[in-house]
Amino acid sequence: MQIEQLEEEEHSIQALRAKYKAMISVQILDVVIRCLIGSMWALITYSSILAFIKLFRIVSNQYKYNYYRDKWEKEVTQYEDEDCINQTNEKYKKIIIQYHDRLEKYDKKIQQGLYRYTFLIILVFGLNIAWWYFDYMRSCMGYGFVVFIIYQTYCLLDRKYIKPYFERRAQEKEKKRLDAEIAKNKKQN
Repeated sequence: MQIEQLEEEEHSIQALRAKYKAMISVQILDVVIRCLIGSMWALITYSSILAFIKLFRIVSNQYKYNYYRDKWEKEVTQYEDEDCINQTNEKYKKIIIQYHDRLEKYDKKIQQGLYRYTFLIILVFGLNIAWWYFDYMRSCMGYGFVVFIIYQTYCLLDRKYIKPYFERRAQEKEKKRLDAEIAKNKKQN
C-alpha cells in the first residue's frame, strides 16, 4: 500500500513537472510573440513619425516659398526706380532660390512616397486607437517599445563604436600583413 502510494505521488510529481514545463514554455512563447507584435508596432510608429516630419517639412517649405515670393512681388511692384528693383531682386533672389531648390527636391520625394507616408500615418494612428482597447495589445506595445529602444541603442552603438572598432582592427591586420610582406621581400633581396 505504501509502495502504491509512493508510486502515485511520483506520478503526480512528474505530472506537475510536465505541467510547469509546459506553462513556462507557453509563457516564454507569449513573451516572444508580444515582443514581435510590439516591435512591429514600434517600427511602424517610428516610420510614421518620420513620415509626418517629412510631410511637415514639405508643407512648411511650400509656405515659406510662397510667402517670400509674394513679399518679393509686392516690393517690386511698389518701386518704379530700376535701382530699387534690382536691390529688391538681389535681396530675395537667394531666399527664393533656396526654397525653390528645396521644393524641387521635396517634390521628387512627394512623388516617390507621399501615398506611402500618408498611409503609414493613417495606419499607425488607427492601430494605436484600436490597440488601446485591447489589454493584450497594450502589453505588446510595452514589450515592443522596450525591444525597439534596445534595437535603436544597438544601432547607435554599432554606428559610433562597433563598426569603427572592427574597421580599425581590419586596418591594423592589413598593415601588419603588408609590413610582414615588406620584411619578407627585403630578406629575399
